[in-house]
Amino acid sequence: MAPVSSVWPPSDAQLISLFSREKSEDAFRMLVERHAGLVYGICRRSLAGDAKLAKDAAQAVFVVLARKARRLRRCRTLASWLLKTSNLVVKAARREQARRQRQEEKAAGAVAVGEPVRRTA
Repeated sequence: MAPVSSVWPPSDAQLISLFSREKSEDAFRMLVERHAGLVYGICRRSLAGDAKLAKDAAQAVFVVLARKARRLRRCRTLASWLLKTSNLVVKAARREQARRQRQEEKAAGAVAVGEPVRRTA
């Protein structure tokens, strides 16, 4: 990793800047290690303790971070952005879970009455 500054550990802003400029995997890894517990905890609590879904949601938050890092260089605090993004990802996960459950119930009802099951996109 290229030198971030003489201050150790580097701030979130320094790591985001380094990642967005140089695509430094080390900088991104440090951000993930620093904030993974926060993000996973938010996701797990918001998803009623569903560990698998929470892990998937937390990973999705960090994918968004990687995509939007360049725009976050002026972000005041990464933790607040991660909280907001975690909540948005959790809402999307809940919607997807509800949609999937409706589709499964619809398919189960169709099978019960002998109708052919149609897939919808």
